[in-house]
Amino acid sequence: MDQATVAQESELIGDEISNSTLPEANPLSLSSDNPSVSISGLIGESFSDLPEDVDFFSFELEAGQRVSLDIDTEPSLVNGVINFRSVVYPALSEIIQTFDTELRLFDGDGNQLAYNNNGADIDEEFSRDPFLEYTAAETGTYYLGVSQLGNRNYDPFTARSGSGWTFPEVGVFNGFYDLTASLTINDTPPTLVPNFGTLDGEIIEVGSDELVFGGAGDDFIDTFAGTGGNRLYGQSGDDTFILGSNDRALGCSGDDSFFFLGGESTATGGSEVDQFWIAVSEIPEAANLVTDFTGGEDVLGISGLGIGILLSITQQDADTFIALGNDELAKLLGVTASSLSAADFAFAASV
Repeated sequence: MDQATVAQESELIGDEISNSTLPEANPLSLSSDNPSVSISGLIGESFSDLPEDVDFFSFELEAGQRVSLDIDTEPSLVNGVINFRSVVYPALSEIIQTFDTELRLFDGDGNQLAYNNNGADIDEEFSRDPFLEYTAAETGTYYLGVSQLGNRNYDPFTARSGSGWTFPEVGVFNGFYDLTASLTINDTPPTLVPNFGTLDGEIIEVGSDELVFGGAGDDFIDTFAGTGGNRLYGQSGDDTFILGSNDRALGCSGDDSFFFLGGESTATGGSEVDQFWIAVSEIPEAANLVTDFTGGEDVLGISGLGIGILLSITQQDADTFIALGNDELAKLLGVTASSLSAADFAFAASV
């Protein structure tokens, strides 16, 4: 398990950005690409509102994703005024002020999924600040409420419907907090599920994270309906591969054909004459990789985009990129751009 961290800082002062109810929740830009977000917040428009106020935040989770939500507060000497707000108890203005908070996690219907008042993060031994972890049972939008200690029975759809506690004798009411939301990123590679062909040619429909062996015969192996992560071996015979996204295919022996319908897939033809159809009736969503193209033997195919289209062929280090306008179609590993000729390409109105 690895946890990547990218910090986002923003200031939410009072209710300048109203987020006192679940429908008004401020979205956190939490995602797999941005797995950690930190925000500084302030409860209440004034100290008199602080016991009743709630700050709401929203974020998206996929089923099975785990999020950790951590509040940290720092004591401060308010000296009578914070951000032009008068201290509730002026006689105690020289007392160090802290803020004790509670966290409640909701689904979109306002059902409470998790709650915490005092919880230690994984790197803490003890904390009066709340910390909770939650694993999403289903994909959707989740909502976090931050409130003062004791304000734990509010209606998430009604502003100031609950009330917390104040302790003037110890000064627990300054309202400031830091919220960190983090996704746990699982870098463990998935376990591939074996899928074996037979001695006869057959059609093999492939899902996701499968390890496919075509066996003998002319096989038709289709991954387009899956979500990627497949490893495909055609083995002997003249095999046909329909590739979705993020798959790896090896033709092995025989005259094999590869049709790239998605993006970021990798194809290795193996021995004999192979066809790599790098655009089939539309531009792929991302460039695909061909690892062993042999000029004068293998063929690069383009279909359904019209005859006479103008391709750009450029050299980048030891590899060649083929593009149509601003769209990259394919990367040819270890191929010199100047070695390609019209004879290496096949154009068809349809395949």
